[in-house]
Amino acid sequence: MGSVPKSFKHSISTAPPGATLAQAMDTQTEVISILQSTLGLPEGAIVPHSATPVLGAIPEMDSMSVVSILITFEEQYGIVIDDDEVDADVFATVGSLTAFVESKLQGAGSDSVNGPW
Repeated sequence: MGSVPKSFKHSISTAPPGATLAQAMDTQTEVISILQSTLGLPEGAIVPHSATPVLGAIPEMDSMSVVSILITFEEQYGIVIDDDEVDADVFATVGSLTAFVESKLQGAGSDSVNGPW
């Protein structure tokens, strides 16, 4: 994991439910960084606001980039994203994408790591 930029390191996964606004903003910043990096956009190309549109608003965003972004989320955050969890609404805005990641992080903390035994 040495090749992952420090800016991608998440802090909310260890936060209790009801994370603070600062922690949510950290996740949003990371989501934007991942979007920009995966799409080959310069830093600052995506406005850091929850209402900033993503799908349909960024020309570089296509089906392959969606898959790459989801894989990056899985690798970066140690989460599993099933195909049936993702639709256009998830990628509608920076806020909806951030909320999706945060919900997966909260769910990851309650999953059993050792299996069903």
